[in-house]
Amino acid sequence: MTPPHSFISFHDLTPEGNWLWISPNVYDVLGYEPEELLGRSAYEVICPDDKGESETAHKEVLINDLVATQAIRRFKTKKGE
Repeated sequence: MTPPHSFISFHDLTPEGNWLWISPNVYDVLGYEPEELLGRSAYEVICPDDKGESETAHKEVLINDLVATQAIRRFKTKKGE
């Protein structure tokens, strides 16, 4: 079971990293229903301090043609926190 402070998601293989699927508990973590984020870039809600590191890690996934990876990121909630 996923801890209450985390969620699972799948992203497309574009530089934008658009969400393809998000576990329902994203609502408990960020205040968004999964449908509100699907198709949007994950970078829209990643904490600005983590954006550069996230972009670098995502580029490495694309360059190395990785199918899956685990990442720990800070996100802004729907309330902006």
